[in-house]
Amino acid sequence: MTKEEFAQNYANENVANLTSAIMEAYLEGYKQGELKAASTIDIDGVTYYDLGLESGTLWSKPIINNNRSSTRPLTMLPYMEANKLNIPTIEQLNELINFCMIKKRATNILPKSVEIIGVSGQRITIAYDNYLSGGNTIHYIGENIPEGHNYFWIKDSLEGCKALVGVISSSEWMGTDTHFAGYSLPVILVKSKNEI
Repeated sequence: MTKEEFAQNYANENVANLTSAIMEAYLEGYKQGELKAASTIDIDGVTYYDLGLESGTLWSKPIINNNRSSTRPLTMLPYMEANKLNIPTIEQLNELINFCMIKKRATNILPKSVEIIGVSGQRITIAYDNYLSGGNTIHYIGENIPEGHNYFWIKDSLEGCKALVGVISSSEWMGTDTHFAGYSLPVILVKSKNEI
């Protein structure tokens, strides 16, 4: 075999490998572009919202309860159960507080709620009130919550019988407090874009 034939065979064998590598790189770049452009992403039945945070953290609205006959349209869990899920950390909550705005929605919309508006313009609605419907109280807030507020659990924050909670207020304020870990609160999940 001549050196020209050897070179041709070598090139032919490596063209397939090179083509495959280029195609894989293109598809990975395309996937990353799709994720970057998406403002909402559905994963395992949960919709996550890209608020444009520097960390790439995606936030869900409070998780819907799949039990249609319940007067609790949201999934509410005590701290020990919620902590097994991907609930926000204090660092993630602080980023939300520092880079997002909270705005009260019109009071004629039930349940009474606020919107968290991200730097991307994406909005998450969170209720701060229960309301009556057909003689039943529809529960949108957790147990033993002060009027005009709603709480959600913060990961790995149990101290004694209390755990840290994120607070959403009708006075357009977000912050933290502690709450008895045995009470049930709405569940908000987070996910990093890097996990997708």
